[in-house]
Amino acid sequence: MMRKGYITLMVCLGGILFISNNSLAQKVGSWNIFHLRYNVNSKIGFILEGQIRSLAFFNNFHYHEYRGGLVYSPNEFITFNLSVGDYDTYMENGNFSNPKINDEFRLWEQVQLNTKVGRVKFEQRLRLEQRFAPERYRNRLRYRVMAYFPLNKSKESQHPWFIYVGDELFFTDIPTYFERNRFSTGIQYKLNDHITLSTGYLRQFDYKIDDENGQDFCNPRSNTSGRLWTHNACLL
Repeated sequence: MMRKGYITLMVCLGGILFISNNSLAQKVGSWNIFHLRYNVNSKIGFILEGQIRSLAFFNNFHYHEYRGGLVYSPNEFITFNLSVGDYDTYMENGNFSNPKINDEFRLWEQVQLNTKVGRVKFEQRLRLEQRFAPERYRNRLRYRVMAYFPLNKSKESQHPWFIYVGDELFFTDIPTYFERNRFSTGIQYKLNDHITLSTGYLRQFDYKIDDENGQDFCNPRSNTSGRLWTHNACLL
C-alpha cells in the first residue's frame, strides 16, 4: 500500500512537469502552505502556519501570510481555534512586486464540526475575521463545508483513499455583503497514521475585492501528524 502512495507522488510530479511546460503554467497558480501543530495534550494545541501563492505556475508570486494560534478540541466532533496573523498582497506583475495592494493584520475565531454519514466524512467550518489595514477596518464571515468519500471497499483499511469536495463562502458586513466563493476538489491518500497525501484543484471567484487575485490553483498537499507535532504542507 505504501508503494501506491509513492506512485501517487510520481503522478503528481508528472502533472507538475506537464503544467510547467504547458500554456497552463500561465493560467494555473500555485498555493503553498506550511502548517505546524504542537499538541500539549489530547485537547489543547498550538499552530503555526505560513503561505505563499502565485498567479502563474511557481511564478508571479503575489501573496504571503503567516499566523499562529491556539486550538481546543473537547472531543472528536468539534474544534475551536483562535489565531492572529499578517497577510500581504502585492502587484500582479513580478514576484512580490511593490507597492503592496493590501497589508493586513487579522484576528480570527473559528469552530469546526466533524460528522459522518455512513462512511462519508463531513467538515463544517465557520470563521469570523477581524481585519486591520493601515487605513481601514473590516469584518468577514467565512463558511466552508468539505466532504470526504472513501474509495476503499473495506472501512478497516489502514491506507484509505478519499475523494474530497468542498466549497467556502465569504461574506462581509458592508454592501454588497457577498465577497468570494472558493471551490476545491481532489484525491487524498492516508499513507500511515502520521502522513496523509492529497492533490487537487482550487477554483476561486471574487466579487471586486483587493486582497487576493487569481482564479485557478493547483493544490497538492501533505499532512503529517504525531502525538506532539502535526505538519501540514500544501506544495502547490
